[in-house]
Amino acid sequence: MFYFEDGLGNVVDENGVDPMDITEDEDPFKLEELTSYTKGNRVSNEIKARAVHLVDIHPKNSARAVALSLKLEPRTVQRWYKSWKEDPDSLFPTIGRPRIIDPEGELAEATKAVVTDLYFNQPTSTIDQLMDRLKNSFEDLSISKRTLHRYMADLWIFTLKRIQLEPLERNTPERIQSRKEWVQQAKEMGVDYMNNCVFIDEAGFNANLRRTQGWAPKGQTPIVKVLTARANSISILGATSARGLIKVSLRKPVPPSKKRKLAGGAKQQTKGTVTNHYVNFISDIMNEMDKFPEMKGSFLIMDNAPIHTNKIIKQMIEERDYRCIYLPAYSPELNPIEQFWSVVKSGVKREFILKKDIIPQIIADASNRVSLSSFEGFARHSVKRFDDCLAGLPI
Repeated sequence: MFYFEDGLGNVVDENGVDPMDITEDEDPFKLEELTSYTKGNRVSNEIKARAVHLVDIHPKNSARAVALSLKLEPRTVQRWYKSWKEDPDSLFPTIGRPRIIDPEGELAEATKAVVTDLYFNQPTSTIDQLMDRLKNSFEDLSISKRTLHRYMADLWIFTLKRIQLEPLERNTPERIQSRKEWVQQAKEMGVDYMNNCVFIDEAGFNANLRRTQGWAPKGQTPIVKVLTARANSISILGATSARGLIKVSLRKPVPPSKKRKLAGGAKQQTKGTVTNHYVNFISDIMNEMDKFPEMKGSFLIMDNAPIHTNKIIKQMIEERDYRCIYLPAYSPELNPIEQFWSVVKSGVKREFILKKDIIPQIIADASNRVSLSSFEGFARHSVKRFDDCLAGLPI
């Protein structure tokens, strides 16, 4: 079927009938431009002035023609010209006396509010982004990067720290309410982190655990040798209390089965901690606790990972006259062993690991170096968060 233009602006077929639909071939490999050299380059005031001048003095010149001649975006030139016609100062602000931040003046407090707002919502913002925010908020503000760096520490009391990633789900209203109810229930049950609780968790370690900063001559990058660029992790199971370390164990890989399998029946071996590993570890913990009468009847506290919540686990614990409690989801601050793992990993990072088989011993040595007072501190840290949970605050 062929279609024609009938001279009146209409598209018709050979019988003069309008087509129902016209399908145009569309390039399946079409790209959407996000930015380009033209769009990305900042334009000086001189270029802006020239573009606006050419559009203004030559009525026949369209903004599009001027833009193309200057290799600019047509819409950008149109926007400049419109802004200039409405208010010339909006495009080319007059230069007055620059505003300087006096540490004792009102501007210091006003700028601190802007700084606090920016870094509260976007902690990873750069100094350049902060400077842009300040200059947009305070007209004619004059401040150098060097001064801004100094003010961050001395005037606004901000320091650069390692960021901590937090899941979006961690502090939703539902999670906060769940923690509040958990703390209330724990208190009613007689849970006492300092006297009758053992905290259980798993952590991953690998040979490439290193400090992220090192010393080197000026102009050079510190190089640290590692076994491989991507080292395999090993899983360590641990149990602590406010009185000290209970047990730390290495999860050994499940050996391959010697049974013959039918063709196509091979099953991929899991690399993580499986329920049987966890059952054995819980049994080992209770065997250790049985040696100390003061630990009888203690609470075994762990997160609600699937392998922890297997009904076999709780049944086994209660049969030994201990009690099992699962933490609410996304609540690592309520498990003191998280602080223990952090200290152990810091100790491991100090070692130069160039052999895989020495990693378990390094972990054991780092665990044994943690002082008894530190274990009390780990438990006390979590107890302090109970008040935040009861007050409905995020943690």
